[in-house]
Amino acid sequence: SERVKDYFPIQPMEQNVQKSILLYLDAQGNFWHGDKNKNCYSMGLKGNRYLILKYLIENKGFQGTASLAQRFGKDKQGVRGEIGKIKANIKKFLKIDNVIASQKDGGYSINENYKVVIC
Repeated sequence: SERVKDYFPIQPMEQNVQKSILLYLDAQGNFWHGDKNKNCYSMGLKGNRYLILKYLIENKGFQGTASLAQRFGKDKQGVRGEIGKIKANIKKFLKIDNVIASQKDGGYSINENYKVVIC
């Protein structure tokens, strides 16, 4: 029976649970993880990017493109453009990807692998 353990090691269950990556958004429009000086997207408060990101953080599940467009006074293509720029800047400045999940005809959501704290 000792030989069986050598071939089939028992994995602790914690290894199978994906830990969330912790991100932060502050009231000045800074979005970061880890070291704020190294991994920060400073989007500021002008324009809709901060408001769109904050709205997605505060509202669970997918938010429809049409309802986001109505809420932020843009057309659907404008919302898609803003979210595209947010995603590109998160990748550039935070060096992480897929923070905002998108679903065809389903809208946008914060990826469940990320936990965002508004501070």
